[in-house]
Amino acid sequence: MKTIKILEIPFTFFDHKKEFEEKIISFLKEEKLHSIFTPNAEIISIAERNNNLKKILMNSDLNLPDGIGVIFLAKKLGYKNLKKLAGIDAMKYMLSLAVKEDISVYFLGAKEEILRDMIKKIEENYKGLSIAGYHHGYFLKDYEEKIIEDINMSAAKVLFVALGAPKQEFWIEKNKDKLKVRIAMGVGGSFDVLSERKKRAPKIFINLGLEWLYRIFQDPIRLIKRVPNLFYFLYIYIRG
Repeated sequence: MKTIKILEIPFTFFDHKKEFEEKIISFLKEEKLHSIFTPNAEIISIAERNNNLKKILMNSDLNLPDGIGVIFLAKKLGYKNLKKLAGIDAMKYMLSLAVKEDISVYFLGAKEEILRDMIKKIEENYKGLSIAGYHHGYFLKDYEEKIIEDINMSAAKVLFVALGAPKQEFWIEKNKDKLKVRIAMGVGGSFDVLSERKKRAPKIFINLGLEWLYRIFQDPIRLIKRVPNLFYFLYIYIRG
């Protein structure tokens, strides 16, 4: 395990799944909320232009290197043989650990139908998982306190938040003093993949660091939204 600061944001690189699991267990033993985020090239681009987001990432308990862009930046700093850890993989590791250690989880985010499908698939694939509760991500601001109350009443230890970046990062930061969970993790579009409404990239794309490209093939409109951030990341990389 190695932690490296990239553009002032600390990223933790794990050599093995077991190292990651040990880190999660250590968080669960402490009686406070630990925030986990998964910055990729797009989130880094936004953070470079949004000081509030950057401060959140700089002060989080764990930032995982989600994407080949983070690896490229680390290599430019002279670090080699580092492994990325995609948010979806980290979430799967945590779900498996939750089954093994009898840790209760809560899911917040995505559309109601996607959330419902994901819960069904998770119950099939992670038998014995303690699901403390769940709520879709399309709620009005006035209903936010009710959701936080529900999360706390559920006694969940881990909260997965899929509101999309950077909304999920801001939401966790804003409510971290109200939430009684031990871990709150921003997981982006992971609910879509776990619901099997969207397919994850084939291994060849993942191994080549082109998972982002496969997601664009699935949703070309997404490319239009991402172009400014991707170009800005290229500028960041060249700028050094």
